[in-house]
Amino acid sequence: MSRMTAWSVVSAVLAMLVLAALPTPASAASYSWKLSCKGDAFGEATWDWLQDGQVIVGAGGYARCYRNSVSGGGDRPASANGFTARVCAEPWSWSQTPDACGKTVTESFDPSGGYSVTLKDSFNFKYTNWECGWPEIRHCRETITVSGSATFTLSS
Repeated sequence: MSRMTAWSVVSAVLAMLVLAALPTPASAASYSWKLSCKGDAFGEATWDWLQDGQVIVGAGGYARCYRNSVSGGGDRPASANGFTARVCAEPWSWSQTPDACGKTVTESFDPSGGYSVTLKDSFNFKYTNWECGWPEIRHCRETITVSGSATFTLSS
C-alpha cells in the first residue's frame, strides 16, 4: 500500500468519525393518546404542544367519543417542552348539564425524557322527567339519574 493510499484511508476514516460525532438536528419524539367514555357521556379532549409556554400552531389534536374508546398517536414537535390538555364529559342532553364541564392541565417537561398525564372529568346528577303522555303516563315526574365520565391519557 502506498503512502498516499494509506493517508487517504486514514483521512476518510477520521472524517467519518468526526461526522458521526457531530450533533444532528433534534428529531420529534412519538406520543400516544387515548380517550375513554363511559356511561351517558360524550367525551371530548383537546391538546396543544407548547414551546416555552407558547402554543406551537397546528401541532395539537382533538378527539371525541361516546360510550367507547378512541386512541391514536403521532410525533410531537422537536421544539416542544410543554403541553396543555383539556378533557370534558358532557351528558347526552346539554339542556340537562348542571354546570360547565372540563378539566385542564398545563405542564412543562424535559424533551429528552418521557412523560404521561391523565385527566378525568365526570358528572352525576338527577332530573325529573316532566314529559307526561299516554302510554308513558307511568313515567311522568320520574326522577332519572344521569352519570358518565371521560378519561384522557397522553404519554410519550
